[in-house]
Amino acid sequence: MFFYYLIIYFAIDEIDPTKINFTRHIVSGLVIGLLFGLINGLLEVLIFNKRIKRLKFGYTVILKTIFFVLAFISTVILFILIKSSLLTPIGLFEVAKANEITEFFGSSVFYKHGLYAILFSFAINFLLQIDTKMGKKVLFNLFFGKFHNPTMQERVIMFLDLTSSTTIAEKIGDYKYSAFLKDFFYDLDEAINNNKGSVYQYVGDEVVVIWDLNSAVENNHCIKSYYEALASIKNNDYIKEYGIYPQFKAGIHFGPVVI
Repeated sequence: MFFYYLIIYFAIDEIDPTKINFTRHIVSGLVIGLLFGLINGLLEVLIFNKRIKRLKFGYTVILKTIFFVLAFISTVILFILIKSSLLTPIGLFEVAKANEITEFFGSSVFYKHGLYAILFSFAINFLLQIDTKMGKKVLFNLFFGKFHNPTMQERVIMFLDLTSSTTIAEKIGDYKYSAFLKDFFYDLDEAINNNKGSVYQYVGDEVVVIWDLNSAVENNHCIKSYYEALASIKNNDYIKEYGIYPQFKAGIHFGPVVI
């Protein structure tokens, strides 16, 4: 928002810059950005992180964009209230009109800012979803060419394997087994992400997880992820849905690998 307000101030010629108070303009950008970031952060932690994680890719992006737009509207209302109660008394802003909120939402400025918020939110959410699907930092590393040439690095690698997968598939059938495996991977993924791991690949019923050394040993993340996965799966009613409970084993290895 700070960057956006700078663009408006210096680059957009729809308002006479001599009529704009630069300090007020930049303070507005910083306060709105802070409020917008806090609201979106709370949404991410309290709602997006768990509630809509299993929706389809497109649905997730669209739903998050809608929430971001609602967050933008909430941000504008909060900013006007904060401006009136806190920033105006210290002289940063002039006394606002009684119906400032109503007037703002009926103005062209709101729709221009709103369009920016929608497009920016959609772009950010689209990239975040791709990053989540590919694995944390994979998109970033691909963009900056970290995988272009082989490099030797130290990694902690976990091979986590579903027990008796063939027996399970024969017992519950192909369709249910596929859904069973999907739910199993989702539960594992949450425990892995919480402990700074990245899924390198899925191999049938096996998950290969990697950590860089610092992330793996910090608070024993590479070990805790296994026990968090156990706890996560125990909290889900697999017996009711599939008539069987997933059990798994894992091995952890450490050493130099070529990436």
